[in-house]
Amino acid sequence: MTEPLKVISPRFLPGFLPPVYRELAPKEQDALLLHLLRLGPLSRHMRFGYPAGDGTIERYCNNRHGRAPVLCGAFIGGELRGVAELRFISEKWPYSAEIALSVEDEWQDMGIGTELMSRALRAARLHHISVLEVNCLPENTRMRRIADKYGAAFSHQTGLIKGVFEPLGPGYALSAASTRQQ
Repeated sequence: MTEPLKVISPRFLPGFLPPVYRELAPKEQDALLLHLLRLGPLSRHMRFGYPAGDGTIERYCNNRHGRAPVLCGAFIGGELRGVAELRFISEKWPYSAEIALSVEDEWQDMGIGTELMSRALRAARLHHISVLEVNCLPENTRMRRIADKYGAAFSHQTGLIKGVFEPLGPGYALSAASTRQQ
């Protein structure tokens, strides 16, 4: 029996289009909805913390209360395949936000989530976010591993793991990533 093609790193596949990473403009909110709707059941559960249906995702994306989220996307062939969302928790200085990552099933385990986290930490600094939180289920080892790589301080709560970053420190995102990867 042959292994699925996804186990081979896309960097070595002829004709592979590498991801283009960039911040999404507010008018591109529909791309977020389409991306989240393409997530498989397990990815939805890991992203939202429960098995979110299509209606829940549509309501989530249409929630335009408060400050607009900062979205960093990974586009492959022009389609949004991964996203880091920074949703503001506080509207006043010092700003705090929650980060969430999602990568479509076929594109996981290729480094896209790690790169999105790196870019989200830089975006947090640019948007003057002083505290960044990540909340995930204990079984979401991918998210925990990525957050740990970038220096999150973890606390355990009933049914939830919370990681906290302070991205306004001098050179934080770059220095944390470089020390963790050595």
